[in-house]
Amino acid sequence: MTIISFSAEDKTDSGYSFKPCDGKGLELGPGFQGLLYLSGGVKNKQKCFSSFNTQLGNHGVLQITGFKKTGPGVVPKNENLCSLVNLEYSLVEPNDLKQHICARDTQNLVEGRRMKEIEKDVNIEVEDNDDIVFIPSVDSNQAAPVNLKKFLASMEESISYDYLLVTTDRSLVNIDKVLNGLTGETSWWGSFNRFLPVQDYDLRFTAVSYPPIPSPSSVLSKHLADFIARNSESLADFSDVSKSLSIWLSGLGADYVDENSWFGGPEVVNRTQLWRSGQLIVLEDLVPEEMENVWKD
Repeated sequence: MTIISFSAEDKTDSGYSFKPCDGKGLELGPGFQGLLYLSGGVKNKQKCFSSFNTQLGNHGVLQITGFKKTGPGVVPKNENLCSLVNLEYSLVEPNDLKQHICARDTQNLVEGRRMKEIEKDVNIEVEDNDDIVFIPSVDSNQAAPVNLKKFLASMEESISYDYLLVTTDRSLVNIDKVLNGLTGETSWWGSFNRFLPVQDYDLRFTAVSYPPIPSPSSVLSKHLADFIARNSESLADFSDVSKSLSIWLSGLGADYVDENSWFGGPEVVNRTQLWRSGQLIVLEDLVPEEMENVWKD
């Protein structure tokens, strides 16, 4: 958050005062220009201030005008104590914005054609291999546990399998290493984090720490996956897939196959080289540019 303070002494003959802004907490772009207009006098020479943040999104500014005091918090706005403050801001490159708005019909048409081509490719894949499951879903971390339950429930009766690879769209997996290491009807193969304290957004899980939490990519045996599928309507959802899996399967007596090569996050030194040499099973949390570079190499 950025706080800019003004007083009556700051006002110029024109009625406008200018203060520098470092931009921290203001997501309005480097071309932002703002004017704060102080009207009226300030009794007792107390300072007025305006506080800006983006908790309501990036499309505008939340403005709180109040009377400054010692210590945290503010005294509610009072026109007898604090000058009125108005905020004016301009868009960066209005001409570019105008062109963008004028071109939106064409952009939507192009995007519609692109989606039809993707749909055609998906239909061909389904006809040739019948290896895609369609579920109603929302693409977000918060909805991922629900998506996983729906996926497992939909494939319980229709697809025959022995193991399930749980991964993300920001990961690259050495499939050969995975296929060569599959074993056990109750196995859960991954890298597990133990004794992690329960975090605020999972307080409905009433425990001091989580059960063993798997890495973002891991392999479940069909026995474990079927338990989730059959109980999908009863299992509560937690903050992400890994924490949800750790809680859902904690009482099943799973055989935890803990292997560090499943941990391939950004903090691993030389992880790309280790993955290429087969010492890492997975690379996690890749940005699109990293994934493309690794794939091309």
